Amino acid sequence: MRYIYLALLLLMFYISYKGFLVCKKAPFKIKILAGISIVGIIIRNIALIIMLLNKNLAYLYLLKPLIYLNYVCMPVIVCITLCILARNNKINFWYLFIVLFASIALYTIVILRGSINITISMELGYLTRVLNDKCLKNIAFVFYTVCLMWCITLINKKNENRMLIVFAALICVISIIEIILNVLNIEFIPNLLVSNSLWLILLNCILYKIKR
Repeated sequence: MRYIYLALLLLMFYISYKGFLVCKKAPFKIKILAGISIVGIIIRNIALIIMLLNKNLAYLYLLKPLIYLNYVCMPVIVCITLCILARNNKINFWYLFIVLFASIALYTIVILRGSINITISMELGYLTRVLNDKCLKNIAFVFYTVCLMWCITLINKKNENRMLIVFAALICVISIIEIILNVLNIEFIPNLLVSNSLWLILLNCILYKIKR
């Protein structure tokens, strides 16, 4: 399990790095939004790797606030992905800055007001859990449910990106399942890494197509 977890973290770091390079060639608003979000994911990923490999507790209290950065960055990444797949010129990407700032505000409130519990796993190193993180998880659950319904709507329309939209719908389902397993404390891979990695892969594919 430890090696699978580390391999997934390294893969996610590589995907994020490649995504950051690709997004620099994207249109301005997408470049800024995707760039900020991907950098946030990279920072979180580095923190998770340190928590897996490092045994010094002194670092953990500095890294704790970074573990939940995916709750800030992933909604923006998902929205960028689905907006591009929708191929709707009426969508204003400036609204996604509101999503980003709202996510940052919610994250700051939850992290500052919540107590973070640190546990030790022989396989996965140090793991953290915000004691009042139900708010974040409930919002994430509703968010991915709405995104799933959006994907289903897009699938029923004529769209050259239909296969990618089907893939996005599948990732929404995986995201919802991961959140449910996280709430029930029976997750196989912690920290929603599977769904987060899949969203980054899909975003990279889409940004690469835009670059071409």
